Amino acid sequence: MLRRFATIFQSSKKVPSSSLNTQPNLEEQKKLQTLVKNSTRILYKINSVFPFDFFPDTLLIDPLKINYIHRTFFLEEEVKSILIENMGHVIVSSGPIFSTLTIVDTIYSTNTIIMKPIIKKQAFKAQNILQGLIVSKKENIDTAKAVTTTQISTVEAIGKPIV
Repeated sequence: MLRRFATIFQSSKKVPSSSLNTQPNLEEQKKLQTLVKNSTRILYKINSVFPFDFFPDTLLIDPLKINYIHRTFFLEEEVKSILIENMGHVIVSSGPIFSTLTIVDTIYSTNTIIMKPIIKKQAFKAQNILQGLIVSKKENIDTAKAVTTTQISTVEAIGKPIV
């Protein structure tokens, strides 16, 4: 009896034809493919220095976000991501040889990234690239389309401090 009622109920329920549209929107698919392509394009990569950090951390910068991979032991890692538009500021604290790179997330204050020890030159280059991406984003420039690996020096020049 229950089976017969369920069959009658299912057949009486009408689904609008617009919700049955299984054709993918080609424009949305293109946007998604472009987004995937841009998010896998690495503009700059730095690692912490091995002898001073037994499990070196990695910072990957792409046009849309940064990924920080913090390794604590063999096959053990924590990955933090911050979108370029959510970055507040980038700080480099430097010593004679090594530096510390600090990246502050404006949305989640607990998502602050502190990477050390890294080579001084790499820290300043990463800071300039990140500051250039932040300024470009604030000027409504689509960094995913505008920035390529060959144009990284342009973004770096935008973020470089004038002294």
